[in-house]
Amino acid sequence: MNERFTYTDRAGEDLLIERSNIRQDEVFLITEGAFVPAVDLPKIFAELRKAAGVPVPVEHEHEDDEGQALSIVSSEYRPNTAFVEGCNGAYVTPEDLPGLVRKLYEAAGQEPPILLPRPSAEDLRAHGWIDGDRVNPAAIHAVGTTTPGVARGFAACLAASADVAEAEPTPEQVKQLADVIGKGRVLGSAANAIAREVLAAGYAKATP
Repeated sequence: MNERFTYTDRAGEDLLIERSNIRQDEVFLITEGAFVPAVDLPKIFAELRKAAGVPVPVEHEHEDDEGQALSIVSSEYRPNTAFVEGCNGAYVTPEDLPGLVRKLYEAAGQEPPILLPRPSAEDLRAHGWIDGDRVNPAAIHAVGTTTPGVARGFAACLAASADVAEAEPTPEQVKQLADVIGKGRVLGSAANAIAREVLAAGYAKATP
């Protein structure tokens, strides 16, 4: 038996909505006539979509401090797609970004990603989260349970450490560049430090 929604008007007349047991992806309505005020129409439409297995469209609005707004809605024409409309330009602050990203994902019919702050590479290294091109989970230093806030902090450090470690040059890359720098009479340890900085900045060996 499919779930049935019953709407009763002020006169006691019923409108029944349920998914059809006979025809796939169709809705079955049972009524001898019911008055539906305009204010109740969104509820009826939502129940019709629910019975048909169609996601209820997501509608969000973002308004900046100057009154400029943009609307984020589910696309009527493209599945799993968000549509941004009514925007001649609106300011989005860093504080607005997590909520705005969540709204975009929801409008596209997707679960929003987990959004976490990004600790600096310097802090991560200082607190032992990174060892060369490897992440050190032991830096959590936690025993037993912890609060959700602290757990999110650990997750942020692990995720950010993975990004930093992934971008870390390998010992072989450092040695190769340090050997080149060392030819300019730079001491070995200094050459290694310079090589690491150069590679971290994104410089690579030119290819013909």
